[in-house]
Amino acid sequence: RAVLERSPTTSRARVLASAIADDIPGAAGAMPPKGIKAKKRAADGGASSSASSSKKKKVKSKPSSPLSADLFSAERVAALKERYDGSSPFPHVELPDLCEDDRARAILQEAQQGLRADYKETDLFKVYQTGDLATVEDTCPQLCALRDAIYSQEFRDMVSEAAGCGPLVDRTDCSCNVYMQGGHLLCHDDVIGTRRVSYIIYLTDPDEPWTAEDGGALELYPLASEGSLGVPSTVPSKSIFPRFNQMVMFTVTPGASFHAVQEVLTEGRPRLSISGWFHGETPPPGMELATLMQLKPSQEGGAADDAGSWASELKWEGYTPVPEVDDAGDSTDDDAPVELAAADKEYLAKWLNPVYLESDALTKLRDSFCEESSVQLHSFLRADHAASIMASTTADDMSDELGADNAAGVNYEAGVRDGWRLVGPVHKQRFATCTPATTPTVEAEEGGEGGEGGEGGEAAAAEDAEDAEDAEDAMETDMHQLEEIRRNVMASDPFRRWLSEITKCGPSRHRSMVRRFRPGLDYTVAHLGSKTEEPKLDATLCFVRDKVGNSGGVENTAEDAAAASAEASEADAEATAVLREKW
Repeated sequence: RAVLERSPTTSRARVLASAIADDIPGAAGAMPPKGIKAKKRAADGGASSSASSSKKKKVKSKPSSPLSADLFSAERVAALKERYDGSSPFPHVELPDLCEDDRARAILQEAQQGLRADYKETDLFKVYQTGDLATVEDTCPQLCALRDAIYSQEFRDMVSEAAGCGPLVDRTDCSCNVYMQGGHLLCHDDVIGTRRVSYIIYLTDPDEPWTAEDGGALELYPLASEGSLGVPSTVPSKSIFPRFNQMVMFTVTPGASFHAVQEVLTEGRPRLSISGWFHGETPPPGMELATLMQLKPSQEGGAADDAGSWASELKWEGYTPVPEVDDAGDSTDDDAPVELAAADKEYLAKWLNPVYLESDALTKLRDSFCEESSVQLHSFLRADHAASIMASTTADDMSDELGADNAAGVNYEAGVRDGWRLVGPVHKQRFATCTPATTPTVEAEEGGEGGEGGEGGEAAAAEDAEDAEDAEDAMETDMHQLEEIRRNVMASDPFRRWLSEITKCGPSRHRSMVRRFRPGLDYTVAHLGSKTEEPKLDATLCFVRDKVGNSGGVENTAEDAAAASAEASEADAEATAVLREKW
């Protein structure tokens, strides 16, 4: 799917709703509108004969307002304001039957056949979007009539009164958006410039109502805790499903009006809408809490460096000493062949692919990293560990009904069990992390970072080793395999020395976390706020299920998972042979 969407031949989509109609005309303006031709003929005729001047020119009248006849009645406006004031998690309102039904259907048809949309994708959204509808003229008269009606003084006054946001200026700011299968918009607060009220007008299929199984709901997020402006909860408290001819609007509030568009799950059902904003004369107060400001680095007025990132809640720790491994120290010769200490090599051989412990391979890895500042190591773990982890994580997804084959709506609590919890804030990331009941991490009580030296260091190390053994015995049945890898490999002194040999960075402390990204639910957003002045080394060990079913989902049975594990072992052995030849 991603390849098709990223293809240069489809980067400028000619249609908004290709799944609804098989044969849709081209972009707006591709054929001269009839009004232009008629105007030209009338002008030519007037110049050729004065006798024809007695004929009246036929002028195509503009359609009247498509809005429902009773929209501005005192009773309906009062009810609108009452619902607006009583809404949560932040002020919003749903306005059904915005237009007369026949006019709404005509607007939908014009949008499908008369507009041009471009495919747009970043780490925040994936959507087809038109240009600003302020530039649309005679080609879509019904659509223009709706645009002019909702930006009229009368409508703006109604919105202003309902939202209590003050006067709204005469500025048109809207476009059509279509979310196809996989389309989404991640959590944000909509704060840009002078925006005061956001709105969405849904133009989905009028004859087949949208359901939870289709996805694509507008999600509204409360704050993580009362008064915690700028920090949304990890789970929405309200979901509004697209309903034909319904308008939803909400007050734009910095650090509070957090919302998202849930991923569209169904194939062949475009989620078409008109989205836009009503503007005030000045920006709303509290702009420093806006999502965009939080994604900027602190030197540009944004949030504190690393604030809100997944790593910000982790404490820095010294590496775990391994009692049976002597501290051989780090190599200081940048040109000499890399040779691990025998004890380190023996310890890491329990976990790592043996090719990554060989001197020739390590030396080439070091040279490559020093040249490129990054390196990818495929089939990093031993085949038996990798196959076991793949089998257990696949089984977890099947048990939690995650993946395309299991998708039946969106369940934010899926997988949040047995020591797993969600991590936010959702305008920066959402994923699950493993938090066992106890943490048998070994740290030298008297020693410095990395478990080195210090008065009483040997006694402390012996005591820590004994404590660690007892804790690991207690956790043997509860610890997730990935947590076991994190503790015994990523947080160990032998691995620190391995990293030092490869990168020449000499890490002295670490912080690490097991992260689970549930299909269709979890993500991280690249943002400048995570940049720091202190240099850091990122080491990420990934497990991604490459083998998928016919619908793009996971395997459906335990037998399939076992077969996948066996295939993973064979594939891993082949990959190891290739790596050995390469390095």
